[in-house]
Amino acid sequence: MTPSQHATLLLVAGDLGRRATLPVALRTGYLVTPASSVEEAFHAAAVGAFDVVVLDAGLLGATFARFVRLLRAQRSSVRLVVLASPRDLRARHYATTLGCDVVLNRTAPARIVLDQVDAPVKRGLRRPRFDRSVGRAIDLMARDATTLSDLSNLATGTGVALPQLAARFRMMTGLSVREYVARVRIAVAQEFVRDTGLGLAALAELLGFADADELSALVPTVR
Repeated sequence: MTPSQHATLLLVAGDLGRRATLPVALRTGYLVTPASSVEEAFHAAAVGAFDVVVLDAGLLGATFARFVRLLRAQRSSVRLVVLASPRDLRARHYATTLGCDVVLNRTAPARIVLDQVDAPVKRGLRRPRFDRSVGRAIDLMARDATTLSDLSNLATGTGVALPQLAARFRMMTGLSVREYVARVRIAVAQEFVRDTGLGLAALAELLGFADADELSALVPTVR
């Protein structure tokens, strides 16, 4: 699939781990725009029309209904996957009355979110459900996105041997588990560079890079 054939997806999530890990899994089918604040979310929705939006209702708070209306105004066919706490009755009410496609628990596993993003498929095609062990590994990455250097521990957390996990990652994402982790670390580094005042040496140590030179080479924006 060429970039022009990719669907567009807006990921509204306050959690850094989710913003870093989910776009890597979606890379083969979607051009993903992440938004980490209400302001970023509204700006993205105002300037672009998206095929799919995954949005954290807790992040949007009282602006949730207004945001959904803006998305619908830009593209009425947008697929809306809402993540909401069971106690967030206001968001769940609006998600129902405004015709959102699906409402998941705010802490839903990655594989469930990814399956819902990909739920509409062309007639006659059946896309395999996202592998449970790969989804579990992605969730573990999201929980601690700054310490991903030990792949053996990651495999242990899934209950699957590393070679088997690597094979499943390749099948599900087109990347080896090592390649996936590398992309997540770069995504995290890019956000830290943008949002913190930490120097390169401190960031490299925090994120497990060899040194500031390696970090600078992998994340051009820090040069």
